[in-house]
Amino acid sequence: WLGVICFLGATIEESVTNWVALFFTDHIGTSDGIAPAGYAAYAGSLLMMRLVGDRLKPRYGAQKLITAGTITAAFGVALAIMIPTFWIGLIGFIAAGAGVALTFPMVFSAAGREGATALASVATMGYLGGMVSQPVMGTLVDHVELSGGFLFLVAVMLMVALLSWKAELLSK
Repeated sequence: WLGVICFLGATIEESVTNWVALFFTDHIGTSDGIAPAGYAAYAGSLLMMRLVGDRLKPRYGAQKLITAGTITAAFGVALAIMIPTFWIGLIGFIAAGAGVALTFPMVFSAAGREGATALASVATMGYLGGMVSQPVMGTLVDHVELSGGFLFLVAVMLMVALLSWKAELLSK
């Protein structure tokens, strides 16, 4: 299950990274000059949470952090879809970045405890998810618009939350 969680986590991270600026111009209606603020909010919160995440793990555990984080991320993106304003969009993508930030490090850590083969397998699934997600996201955006593509990501975030809650290796 760690491989599936990593695959889906990469799908989320790559898709938001590649599509958030377009989300800000097309869905929220910002100018091309302001749209990178959405990416900066997402990437900045992703970075900050990765810097502090290891300090949270002993207190809460990987399983709870990933589950709560991806639920928070899903809420943030859903909020940005439903209330398409600049400030709500920024808040939503700050929540998304912070929420998904710990998935990779904590899944890799759990896989590493199982050995090099498990870690390599999980990492491969993650990279595959990042590559496959872009044509999938492009097809979704083409058929159900940008908000539909981001609703798909909300569903993927909730799926990660459910899988991480059930993944026994994350509770160790």
